[in-house]
Amino acid sequence: MHDPRCEPALAVIYKLDATPGRHTQASVTIAPPGFENGRDRYGHNRSPQAGSGKKIKDVYCLNHTMNASGLCLFGYFSVSVEFLPEFLSAVTGWDYSMEEMILAGERIVAVRQAFNMREGINPLQQPDPWRAYGSPPLPDGPTAGFTVDLEGLMHEFLDAMGWSRTNAAPNDATLDRLGIGDVRELIAG
Repeated sequence: MHDPRCEPALAVIYKLDATPGRHTQASVTIAPPGFENGRDRYGHNRSPQAGSGKKIKDVYCLNHTMNASGLCLFGYFSVSVEFLPEFLSAVTGWDYSMEEMILAGERIVAVRQAFNMREGINPLQQPDPWRAYGSPPLPDGPTAGFTVDLEGLMHEFLDAMGWSRTNAAPNDATLDRLGIGDVRELIAG
């Protein structure tokens, strides 16, 4: 279930998340029912299809909003996707939309990434567990002959996030769009 050969999106999360290697950070199957960008477990197995990076990004960001809200992961994907904005609206008294949930998660992951950049951590320079990505491919079983196209998926994801392909740092336009331009100092420092 948490094998990137079964769900290639996990390879991207395992590699690029600020706390790498954790299946609870997001994947396309860790999404609440009704979330149109989730639950496409095998839709991009053999090579990234157009939009895979955006799909991973949206589920990833929404998952971080859920984590920050204090919801339980199991409850999160046991209720309809509309629950999260309704829950936060009821708790805070502010009206939230699904787009705002994804945007809030995007801010969270950008700040986490900037913190790691400040500490000198470049996820693109970390060693990869190639065997977990199917290199070499297994000779038999449900993932026989399959190797995750980590580079292709990673590039789509980085582009969707507005992060650099050289060090996974959020770019200036992304920081400004998110309203967190002051985080730029963490990346530069």
